[in-house]
Amino acid sequence: SLFALAAFLLYMKNTFSDCRLSRNMSRFSLLFYFMAVFSKEAGIVLPLLILSYDFYFRGYRLPDFLSKFKKHYLGYTVISIFYLFVYLRIFPNMTFGRVGLLGATLVNHILTLLRIFNIQVLSLAIPFNVTVIPPQYTPPLIPLWGHEMWIAILILVLYILSIWRTYFYSKTLSFLLL
Repeated sequence: SLFALAAFLLYMKNTFSDCRLSRNMSRFSLLFYFMAVFSKEAGIVLPLLILSYDFYFRGYRLPDFLSKFKKHYLGYTVISIFYLFVYLRIFPNMTFGRVGLLGATLVNHILTLLRIFNIQVLSLAIPFNVTVIPPQYTPPLIPLWGHEMWIAILILVLYILSIWRTYFYSKTLSFLLL
């Protein structure tokens, strides 16, 4: 997390500096990103965070992303592809071979992920209700049209709507909600 944060901060500072310092910040940002993905798997989301930052605060749109790809994003893309190659081919996670979809079918898998999202959001809202769950935990399947599923869908829709609504009032708050 520290490496990912350092890489993101250096990326943000990279815009407001002179040419020579900018190249060094870019190199160090890529170095910290490399260390972030190889020290913690969650670091792989940093390029998405950077794309979101550019969308929110720099006002980039799709043509801007494509025109600035080589300068801003190519290094992160190469590091991400290299990391995925190492993670999936050279040193594969042995649990991937034994674990299929979380519910045996794609629909049940998506519903289970939605339920896990609901559990995580409720844990943030009601932290005294948090319990330790074992690795490879799969919550029991719930009926597709049960009240828990509708609550999970409602929470997801409210989350997406809150990001969309706050975007027009405060881009910082909307970015924070991401």
